[in-house]
Amino acid sequence: MLIRKLFGLVLIALAALSGVATVLAATGINVIPVLVVNGTSSIARAVALPFNLSSQGLVNGAWMAPNGLDTDVLTGGVSNAYMPGTGRVRMLGCFNNAATNETAACNNVTTSDMTLPATGSQVYEFAAENQFSHLWINTSIPAVATWKITWEYYNGSSYVALSGVTDGTSNFTESGLKQITWSFPAANLWPESTLHAVKGYFVRARISGLTSVSVSPVATQAWYETGRWWTFSPSIGANQQQRFDLELGTGVVRPHVNYFPHPNGVTLADTGDLELGNKNWTLQVEGYIDTSGGTDKRIIYKSGSIEVTIPATGALQVRLYQ
Repeated sequence: MLIRKLFGLVLIALAALSGVATVLAATGINVIPVLVVNGTSSIARAVALPFNLSSQGLVNGAWMAPNGLDTDVLTGGVSNAYMPGTGRVRMLGCFNNAATNETAACNNVTTSDMTLPATGSQVYEFAAENQFSHLWINTSIPAVATWKITWEYYNGSSYVALSGVTDGTSNFTESGLKQITWSFPAANLWPESTLHAVKGYFVRARISGLTSVSVSPVATQAWYETGRWWTFSPSIGANQQQRFDLELGTGVVRPHVNYFPHPNGVTLADTGDLELGNKNWTLQVEGYIDTSGGTDKRIIYKSGSIEVTIPATGALQVRLYQ
């Protein structure tokens, strides 16, 4: 039985095309239609298409399996290359107001080892491998304070305010696992940057509008979630639209997906299971690949095992090590 649910879509009509869907709890097979509109007077070719959606929310609402492999994105009934958003992911870096590295504290289960901002205009910085729009914080000791927590992102030279912020922690005054979300900054405004010797995408919480504080907040753990799925279109005509159907809870865990890694790719922790001798590998690379010269581009890369790269000369190069 197919249960088709229609949701409100927010469409962006320029180069960074995207759709946004609202998520409600459901069971069975569900379809979220994502409508993408090119409102410009020029054809858009080889378009990477992000749409904002919380994977953790889908899992929590029983829309899909925790591993996400019972999902699909289709165009005209045919599977399309796509990449699901993440669930809750460990933080790349965490730094308190004194710039003390609390990355281990963010990622372990030790109670009350994250020293959140406590007074004045103090800050707490979070770094992730990818741009993200969801931050999860487990606050063990909530603040007793009259203040405002302002959420900002690092634009490569300074911190600027995020828009569309929804703070589930109520300015760190609520205990337990809570979620903070915001709108993605416009394209090219949020670069990967190096702060405190960590290269990533940075967001921080800053105390503003302080009136009083009698109890400083402390947290146990933090995670991030990209909050964005990606798919791909070879072309979208001028002033035309394309529809993609996101299928959730198909009941079939797919053995493989047509994987689209989005412009920044994905980095996984190295493990022995990734060695060529331990697995039967089937690798297929197709689609639109930027082969222009410049710095090396890694399509698939595991040092000493497998490399599919485009060196500075611009030729696709494959190396297998055994």
